[in-house]
Amino acid sequence: MLFGNRRSDAELSLEFQNISDDDAALILEHYERVVPSDDWVSFTNTTGAEGASAALRPYLKENGDSGLRWRYADAPQISSVFRGRSTVQVTFVGQLDAA
Repeated sequence: MLFGNRRSDAELSLEFQNISDDDAALILEHYERVVPSDDWVSFTNTTGAEGASAALRPYLKENGDSGLRWRYADAPQISSVFRGRSTVQVTFVGQLDAA
């Protein structure tokens, strides 16, 4: 969807494959902390943007070129790979914020 020359309601899906259950728990803890406060999700090089190319990284940050700010679209989905390892899928929606 576009508002003027800006995108809105963009969707970003991330999958963290074969990570430790401790790291999977960190994702769940973040979700539980951010969603009740209706807070935005920030992506930095250590919180989700690390695997993105230099060209893509500015679009993941709220102060980047896109003007989008990100929220969780749904709760993280976790699949057990084997004991102590999991795959986590997380989906975010990008929205324009006038604040």
